[in-house]
Amino acid sequence: MEIMGVELELLITAAAVIGGAIVWGLKKYKAMSADGKFTLDEIIDAASEMDKELDAVEEAVEKVLTAYKVAELKAMCKEKGLAVSGTKAELVARLEAAE
Repeated sequence: MEIMGVELELLITAAAVIGGAIVWGLKKYKAMSADGKFTLDEIIDAASEMDKELDAVEEAVEKVLTAYKVAELKAMCKEKGLAVSGTKAELVARLEAAE
């Protein structure tokens, strides 16, 4: 099932991961602002941690996509006007890039 051209499973996964990132960000902000000031080191550390959170989002999307069969991935590529040739990994990468 698709919503606005995106597979429902991908939307649910992305929403869950983004929701988790928002909760993490709010907790991080609360911890950083507890003393009433922010230091450059705290901001740099938070940015590094957020980078790791974004990597987790990318891994979650890839995990969902790799669960599809090649025929399903090709159909998804075709629907998005992407090339349908290549290996499963290439199809997954193509779909990730299109998101």
